[in-house]
Amino acid sequence: MRIIPKYIRSKFIFQYLFLIIAIIILFLVLDLVENLDKFIDKRVSTNIIIQYYLYYIPYIIILVMPMATLMATVFSLSSLAKHNEIIAFKALGMSMFQIIKTMLSMGVMLSIAAFFIAETLAIPANRKMLQIKNEYLERNNPQNYNQIRNIQIQEPPDKVVTIGYYDKNKKIAKHVTVETFRDNKLISRLDAPSMERAGNAWVIKSGVQRIFQDDREHLTNIEKPLIFPFKFTPRQIVLAQLKPDEMNFSELAGFIRRVRESGGETFQWLTDLHFRISFPASNLVIMLFSIPLVYNRRQKSLAAGFGISLAVSFVYFGLVKIGETMGHKGTANPIIAAWLGNLIMIASGIIFTLRARK
Repeated sequence: MRIIPKYIRSKFIFQYLFLIIAIIILFLVLDLVENLDKFIDKRVSTNIIIQYYLYYIPYIIILVMPMATLMATVFSLSSLAKHNEIIAFKALGMSMFQIIKTMLSMGVMLSIAAFFIAETLAIPANRKMLQIKNEYLERNNPQNYNQIRNIQIQEPPDKVVTIGYYDKNKKIAKHVTVETFRDNKLISRLDAPSMERAGNAWVIKSGVQRIFQDDREHLTNIEKPLIFPFKFTPRQIVLAQLKPDEMNFSELAGFIRRVRESGGETFQWLTDLHFRISFPASNLVIMLFSIPLVYNRRQKSLAAGFGISLAVSFVYFGLVKIGETMGHKGTANPIIAAWLGNLIMIASGIIFTLRARK
């Protein structure tokens, strides 16, 4: 009985790898056709173009993994059913649930792989791809990548720090403003030409401080260094330039924690955080849903299998979009919103499995 699961896995893996490679090539060709004129006009070297698309590949993989999993499941099981191999498996005593178990074990591995590829490869590579795009296609000054501009950081419980620009190499913040609030009312403001990192704190050596009290303003020149035990670190300043969807799981969790400590709404970002788990899990969920749909199919038409894949994808990603919208608007719990599509597909897959002809 070990031979049959190995045979099923080999059929699935062959289909899966073929689809992944084909879809990656399709994406790259379409993007190259779209951007080729820009690369030529900007005189971008071949090496840079190759780097750009190498960094693009991990993002494509994460994006198309659920679709590839679905199509590989449909095509591999349809092939087994079409050639009456599933009937042979039944004759040898292998039940539908054993076949499902074999397939789902690969779904689990794909879901785990999708999460780690996204966290360790796709997100860092996407940042580098955007850096190449900004530098060579939009011709931004390369020095700007060491100088992060227009950063605003909320420092719990009552301060907001604004930085004109920050030099990552020298760890110096320029054109700094520190505002202190009480009951949503500004009570003091400090303006400094620079702020430096010293140990676990930040030091401002000169500047002007204004204190607002009873509709009056008290102005004081800073003549000796002031030490601020701000919680944010140089790394968090660098992360502050990123959009939440450009952060990995731990970075996004830290961003949400800082927003919550500052009293801000977090349901949108919490929804995105839970999507970081639910989307990779879609590889397993879609497989669970699609297996009973094609388990007993004997049609020889490849178009029928493709049609099933397209219909399932349309339904699933429609449910995902509905959940995402509900989570971002705060009309549903972020966990439920992020897992809405998966939960409905899991329930449907269980029902289809129980009603399928064994």
